[in-house]
Amino acid sequence: MELRVDHEKLKGYKRALKERGIDFKEEYVIQGNYSWEDAAGIARQLMDSAGHPTAVMCADDTMALGAIAALKDTGLRVPDDIAVVGFNDLQFAALSSPALTSVSVAAYDMGRLAAESFMDLMEGREPESRHLILQPELIVRASCGAKR
Repeated sequence: MELRVDHEKLKGYKRALKERGIDFKEEYVIQGNYSWEDAAGIARQLMDSAGHPTAVMCADDTMALGAIAALKDTGLRVPDDIAVVGFNDLQFAALSSPALTSVSVAAYDMGRLAAESFMDLMEGREPESRHLILQPELIVRASCGAKR
C-alpha cells in the first residue's frame, strides 16, 4: 500500500462492495508484493480461514495467476468454487486456464501521455500539468464465472 494506485484500487473495491450491499471485511484485504509466489501463499492463507471468500480480487494479473495455481492445488475449481479477477489485463491473462477476468487500465494511453510529458522535458518545455482519469474496463473471461 505504498503507491497511490494501491489506495485507489482499495477505494474502488470498497465502493463497489457498498454499491452492491456487500459488507467490507478488513481481514480479506491482505497486502502482497505483486509476485506469483506471494499471491499463492495469500490464497492458501485465505482458504485456511473460516468462512473463506467466494471470490478473490488481486492487485495485478501475476498475483491472480499465482492465486489460481494455489487454489487449484487445494482442490478448488476456478470459477466453480471461487472466482478470481486480476488487474492490468496483461496479454497472458487471456491465455491462462481458465482465462483470467481482468481490469484493463488503458496502459497504451498512460504510456503515450508519459512519453508526451517526457518529450516536453527533453525539448526544454515544462510538461502540461494535468489530472486525468483513464476509464478502466472489466474484461470478463472464464475465471469469474460470469457470462460475457
